[in-house]
Amino acid sequence: MMFRSFIDDAAVFPPGLASLPDAVAKHLENRTLPAAEFTGPLVVPLADVAEASALADSAALDLSAVVPPGGLADVVVLLDSLPSTTRLAAVEVKVDPTTGSGTAVDTQLAAAASFAATHGDLAVWVELPFDLVDSARTAWMRDHGLGLKFRTGGVTRSLYPSPAELLAVLHTAVHADLPFKLTAGLHRALRYREQPAGETLDHFGFLNIAAAVVALRAGDPDRAEILLGSDDGGEVLRTVQAGTGWRESFTSFGACSTLEPLTTLSELGGVGDHVLEGLTEPESSHN
Repeated sequence: MMFRSFIDDAAVFPPGLASLPDAVAKHLENRTLPAAEFTGPLVVPLADVAEASALADSAALDLSAVVPPGGLADVVVLLDSLPSTTRLAAVEVKVDPTTGSGTAVDTQLAAAASFAATHGDLAVWVELPFDLVDSARTAWMRDHGLGLKFRTGGVTRSLYPSPAELLAVLHTAVHADLPFKLTAGLHRALRYREQPAGETLDHFGFLNIAAAVVALRAGDPDRAEILLGSDDGGEVLRTVQAGTGWRESFTSFGACSTLEPLTTLSELGGVGDHVLEGLTEPESSHN
């Protein structure tokens, strides 16, 4: 299935900001629905993993933990304490943004690679800023069992890369055969604009990105640029459906709602309407 386990459930993160009890309860409820086929693990901060496991009350729960800089030692301790019903499927490692140079970040990458080498059952993603995503570093990450996590948005304009920056990251990762996941801002299949509090946010579409990856894997960066900025949902979807192997590059994206991405994908015909049956999302803590 083209979109199997494509949307990681990041309900506790902005802008959704669901409470942890509500996020766990809704995630478990939604895992019994048709949408479960398209949903990945529940993404939570590392500090909330134990509580999320307890809230599941012995129900099977897959989690991905967002790990702060230097926090991998805490993951090792945590793994020994989790019940068998809770599976830590992935860790998403942040690097220290204050380190400045790539040399210090590479030291953190080496620690992540060492962790990955001894925890082969875990996917290990490292979130890098745009200026540290280069061909040498991505090739090294590939060779050491790491994946790239890249931020595509957030609650303020400063968190969004430009289309050219995103394309550069996609091209570098595809060229290096480095799997990547994306986070933040990818709420809908096609790109769109919103203006909360007067600030213009140009959201990328996750389907636009998938189509751009198809073009990049085919060696056509010019077409990738066109597809990333396209509003033609039919063309974008056909490109993705005709592409092969793009999920080997673009593995998943985190979204604070699974309902909105699947609804917009269904509207384009990417998935059947039955996928939305019974699907709801936790209430935002803003409400």
